[in-house]
Amino acid sequence: MKYYCNPVNINYRYQFNADQRKNGIAVCREAADPSMITFKGRYYIFASMTLGVWVSDDLVKWENHKLPSELPLYDYAPDVRVMGEYVYFCASKKGEKCDRYRTKDILNGPYEKIEGTFDFWDPNLFVDDDGKAYHIYSSEDNLTLQIAELADDYLSHTGKYIRIFPGGHNEAPAIFKKEGTYWMITSGCTGWDPNKARLLTADSMLGEWKQLPNPCVGEDADKTFGGQSTYILPLPEKGQFFFMADMWRPKSLADSRYIWLPVQFDDKGVPFIKWMDRWNFD
Repeated sequence: MKYYCNPVNINYRYQFNADQRKNGIAVCREAADPSMITFKGRYYIFASMTLGVWVSDDLVKWENHKLPSELPLYDYAPDVRVMGEYVYFCASKKGEKCDRYRTKDILNGPYEKIEGTFDFWDPNLFVDDDGKAYHIYSSEDNLTLQIAELADDYLSHTGKYIRIFPGGHNEAPAIFKKEGTYWMITSGCTGWDPNKARLLTADSMLGEWKQLPNPCVGEDADKTFGGQSTYILPLPEKGQFFFMADMWRPKSLADSRYIWLPVQFDDKGVPFIKWMDRWNFD
């Protein structure tokens, strides 16, 4: 039986976060904001400021592979989704138009560029059961979340969109759907300092969203266990959802890592996330 342990230990990349010529060596683990997908029988993790992608056959052993250079690999908070036959990739910029890309071969490409028309932060793409896709992102300097509908070919926006909780300072949206109800976990905007997660829900993607209490329970739940939401991976074959967060440790940035936890549901069907040092899908 395979167990998943927290915090997750993979071969993270590092970056200098100070001028070592003046301040000595100061590093932190990079690879924040991970997105994970399953594609053609394998698992892939994409992360910020990372030239490569981690690949695994079993969620336990991971290898890093270099990605094609045409991708914006030094942009932040990449989101990656399987939509139809393609894998779609986008990442965050402020003050510049954000392009999207798609491919049928993650490691070798080619990647087709889809010209962007606006800037966004912390993107999250979502494909509904009927094939309709939506682009969720933080905007207005992270003051407001927006949900924009994509065209049927996923190559442009239709012009239909909604703004969620204007001025609410939400970022890092992670969205999923269970039994006809949409759920979104977000974070406040406190930099490297962890904060209390937020749970949003709606009956339709472009409908009215309401906020529920913090979905995290147990010790350090008020700080999302020291992390911030990044992605929720549905695993239909297991009937479960996989919550991902990046764990930043402001006093020890060189030891920042990932958190992986199963999403559980109470007797009313409301999701919650409980800390576990180790767990498995059984």
